[in-house]
Formats: sequence, structure tokens, C-alpha cells
Amino acid sequence: MSKLDAMVVSGKIKAQKGIERLMSKKAGDSQIVVALVLIAVAVGLCIIFRNEINTIMKNLINTITATINDLAKGVVE
Repeated sequence: MSKLDAMVVSGKIKAQKGIERLMSKKAGDSQIVVALVLIAVAVGLCIIFRNEINTIMKNLINTITATINDLAKGVVE
């Protein structure tokens, strides 16, 4: 193999490795973008439905408190 052929093969291998590195970085970047979009959608939904979420949470806390109080009354008696 001549010196020129060796240089061409070496250049081709380096180019392929460079392309592989670029492609793998894009996959990671797109995953970050998807995660950020999902977080933004979740925050937006929380802002839109905050009154309903507050009502549900208050009802849940009241139910849990009432159940715990009923259980405590049964233990004390």
C-alpha cells in the first residue's frame, strides 16, 4: 500500500468517527429537548388547573385526617 493510500484510508476512518460522534451528540440533545418540553407542558397544565388541583388536595387531606381521627378514636376507646 502506498503512503497516499494509507493517508486516504486514515482520513476516511477519522471522518467516519467524527460523523459518529456528531450523530451521538444529537441524540442526547434531542432527549434533553423532549424532557424540557414535557416539563413545560406539565407546568402549564398545573397553572391552568391549579384551582381544581387545590380542591382535590384539600378533599384528600380532609379525608385522610378524618380517617386518622376515626382510627385514633377506636384505639382510645
